[in-house]
Amino acid sequence: MIAVFSGTETPPRHSTAPAAPVQCAHCRLPVPAGLVELDAARQFCCGGCRVAYEVIHGAGLESFYDYCERLDQPPPKNEARAAADFTELDHPAFQSRHVSVDESGKSRVALSVSGLSCLACAWLIEQLPRTEDGWNEARVDWARRTVRLTYDTRRTSLSVIAGRLARLGYVVSPWEPGQDESRLCREGRQRLQMIAIAAASAGNVMLISIALYAGWSTGIETAHEQLFRVVSGLLAIIAVAVPGREFFRNAYHALRNRTPHMDVTLALGLSAGLAMGVINVVRDSGEIYFDSLCMLVFVLLVGRFIQFRQQRQAAERVSLLRGLIPRWTFRRRDDGTTERIPIEAVQAGDRLLIRPGEPIPADGEIVTGSSHLDQSLLTGESRRISVSDGDCVPAGAQNLTGPLELRVTATGEQTRIGRVMRLVEMASHERAPIVELAHRVAGRLLVVVILLAAITLFAWWHTSVETAIDHMIALLIVACPCALGLATPLTIAVAQGRAASRGILIRSGEALERLNRPGRLWLDKTGTVTFGQLEVRAIQGDESVWNAVAAIESQVPHPVAEALESYAIARIGADETADRPETATSIRVEAGRGVSGRVGDDDFWLGSLEGCRLRKIHLPDEHLRLALGWIEQGWSPVVIARNGVGVTLAAIGDALRPDAVDAIDRLRRAGWEVGLLSGDHPEIVARYGKLLGLPRELVKGGMSPEDKVREIRTVPGTKTVVMVGDGVNDAAALAAANVGIAVHGGAQASLQAADVYLGHAGLEPLVELMAGSRETLTVIRRNLALSLFYNATAMTLAVCGLVTPLLAAILMPVSSLTVVGAATLQQSFGRRP
Repeated sequence: MIAVFSGTETPPRHSTAPAAPVQCAHCRLPVPAGLVELDAARQFCCGGCRVAYEVIHGAGLESFYDYCERLDQPPPKNEARAAADFTELDHPAFQSRHVSVDESGKSRVALSVSGLSCLACAWLIEQLPRTEDGWNEARVDWARRTVRLTYDTRRTSLSVIAGRLARLGYVVSPWEPGQDESRLCREGRQRLQMIAIAAASAGNVMLISIALYAGWSTGIETAHEQLFRVVSGLLAIIAVAVPGREFFRNAYHALRNRTPHMDVTLALGLSAGLAMGVINVVRDSGEIYFDSLCMLVFVLLVGRFIQFRQQRQAAERVSLLRGLIPRWTFRRRDDGTTERIPIEAVQAGDRLLIRPGEPIPADGEIVTGSSHLDQSLLTGESRRISVSDGDCVPAGAQNLTGPLELRVTATGEQTRIGRVMRLVEMASHERAPIVELAHRVAGRLLVVVILLAAITLFAWWHTSVETAIDHMIALLIVACPCALGLATPLTIAVAQGRAASRGILIRSGEALERLNRPGRLWLDKTGTVTFGQLEVRAIQGDESVWNAVAAIESQVPHPVAEALESYAIARIGADETADRPETATSIRVEAGRGVSGRVGDDDFWLGSLEGCRLRKIHLPDEHLRLALGWIEQGWSPVVIARNGVGVTLAAIGDALRPDAVDAIDRLRRAGWEVGLLSGDHPEIVARYGKLLGLPRELVKGGMSPEDKVREIRTVPGTKTVVMVGDGVNDAAALAAANVGIAVHGGAQASLQAADVYLGHAGLEPLVELMAGSRETLTVIRRNLALSLFYNATAMTLAVCGLVTPLLAAILMPVSSLTVVGAATLQQSFGRRP
C-alpha cells in the first residue's frame, strides 16, 4: 500500500489504551476489540499480520521476533496491507483547519479516500466503527470519494482510524473541495482504460471462439485448436486479472470483514470458470469458458462506469452556491484608503465597500449608504427590498442601486449562504435503504451458493472426482448473479435515456424508486407554477406617459423598472403617432419608494402606494380602489405621477402557467398531497394557492431556505417528500427532500442540488415524470423476479447434475441478455400520460 503521509514505520496507537491490551502476535500493536478472538491462542490486529506471522513461522524464521525484541522495535507490518503512519492527522495545525467539535465533544472531519470501487465499499467502511473503540460513525460520500468521520478524541485518535482504514486498502488524505474534479477525472480515465482492456480481450476471445465452434462441425487441426485454446486462455487471464481485479479486491475485503455482497459471488464464478478452463487447456480436453468470462467482465465494468458517471454528475452539489460569493472585494483600511483583497482574507469586523451591481461577499451590517437588494436567489422573495444604515444584509444578495459600506459580522461557512450550503451537503449524504438492494440479495445468495456447492461436491463424489468437480463448477458459474446485478441499473439507465429524450434528466435510480410512492409534493411559486418574470398585468389612466416612463426606467437597474420599460417600449412601438423616447434627467432613486426624473418640461415620479402617500401625491379614489383590488389578486400596483398628480396606475405581477391547474389536479388524483412553499409574501402566495385550488394548510408563504427545510422534515417519515423549485433559495430544500426536482429555467445551483431536471417549461413534464417512474419500477421488479427465477432454476438443475459446465457458460450470458432485452423493451417515458 502506498502511504499518503511519510513518517516513522511505527503505526499509531490509541490515545488511551486499556490497562492490559491484547497485543497482535506479529506487530505487537493493540488488537481492536471487535477483532479479538477469545478462544484463539494468538491474536492479530489484521489479516495482513496473520499472513505475515504464518509465513515467517512456516519458513522457520521465528528468531526474527527475538531479534526485534532485542532492538525494542516491533516487526514491520505486512506492507501489502499495512497502515501508513498518519500521525500528521493529529497535528494541531491540521486539526484546527479540518476538524470541528460538536456540542457533545465529538470530533468531525471529512477526508478524501482512495480505493473505493463500488457502493459495497462504502457500506463496508460504514460498518468499521463497530470494531474500533471511540470511533462513532463513518459516512461515505461515494460520489466525492470522501468519508466523514465522527470520533471521540478521549478514546481514540484520527491517525488510528486512518490506519484502520489503510489496513483494508482505503488510504485517506486531507480533503479540499477543489480537488474533487481532478481526482474524479483521473478515476474516470482509469475506469475507461480497464474497460478498453476488457473490451479488447472479450472481442478477440469471441473471434477465437467462433473459429473453435466452427471447427466442431467442419473439423479443425489439433495444433490449431490447441493454439486457439491457449491464446483465448491467456486473454481471459488478462481480462480477469487486470480489469477484473476490482471484483476480487472487493470480495477479499468483504470476506475479511464478514460482510459478503455481490462481488464475492462474482469472484467465485470468475475463479471457478477460469480455473476449470485453464485446467482443461492443460489437459487438452473438456470445455473452456473464456468467452463468457471475458464478456461478463466487460459488461459489468461498463455497468459500473455508468453508475460512476451518474454519481459524478451529482458530486458538486454546492459548487454553484459558492459561485454566488465574489472571489475579491474592497476593504477600507484604517487610514481611509481602500484595498482589493481575496474573499478568504475577509474577517469579522472588516469594513467592505460594495458598489452597485456587485454581490454581497459576507454577512454584515450597513454602516453608510442606502440601496435596493435582490435576495430572490436566497429567499425566493420576488419583491426587492430597500436597505439603509443599520440594516443587516446576507452574503450572496445582489446590490442593485447604491453604494454600501458594511461591517462584516460573519464569513465563510458562518454566513447564511454558508449554512444553506451545509444543509445541501448534509442532505445529499442521506441515502435511501433500497439503494443496495441487489447487493444485499447477492450477499444472502452467496451463503446459499456455497452450501449448495459443498452439497453438490459431496453428492456426486461417489461417481467420480471429475464429475463432482464439473457439477460444482457448473453450479458456481450459473449462480453468478450477473443478471441480478444488471437488472436494476440497466433498467434505470434505459429509463433515464428515454426520459432524457423527452427533456427529463434523472440523476439516479433512487429518485425513480421514491417517486413511485406518492406522498407530499411541495411546489415553489416563482418560476414553477408561475413564469417567474414580472410584467405589466393591467393599466388604468393616461396613456401619454409611456414615453417618459421608458426614458426614466431605462436608467434604473431594477426588475420592476425593467417590466415597466419593456411595456412602455412595446406601447410606443405599437403607436406610430407617438414620439420617440426622450432623455430623462435628474434621475433619483428612493429606496423602497420609487424613482423620480425630469422628461422635457415635466417632473415624473413612479413608485409604490406607500411612496405615493409619503410624497403626498394626489391619487383619484377610483385608482386607489383599483390598486387595493390588484393587491388582493397578488399584483403590485405602481403609481405614475406627473407634476405631483397620479395620472396612471400599472399592475406588476407574475402570470400563472396555463397548465398549472390541470397538472396539479392530475397529480392529486394520482395520490399526491400538493402544496405551495414559497419565499414570497404570504398574501400573494395565498392568492395563488386559491387559484390552484390547494388546501389552505398546504399553502405557506414567507419561507426562508431554512424554513423550507424544516417544513420538509416535519412531514412524517413514512411519506415520500418531493420539492419542486427553480432558485438557489430552493437548493437546500431540494437536497433535503426525498426527491428534488428543478424546473426549466431555474438557477444552476438548484439544478446541481436536484435529483431530477425538467427541461421543458410548465408542470406537464412533472406529471409525465411521475407516470414514467411507476412504469420503470414495474419493469425493475419484473427483471429482479426474472433474475432470481433464473438463479433458482439453474442452481437446482446444476445440483441435480443436469447442467454441464459448457451449458452453464451459455446460460450465464443468456440470462443477462434476457434482462437486457426486458429493460430495452420497456415502455416507460415512451408516451405522454
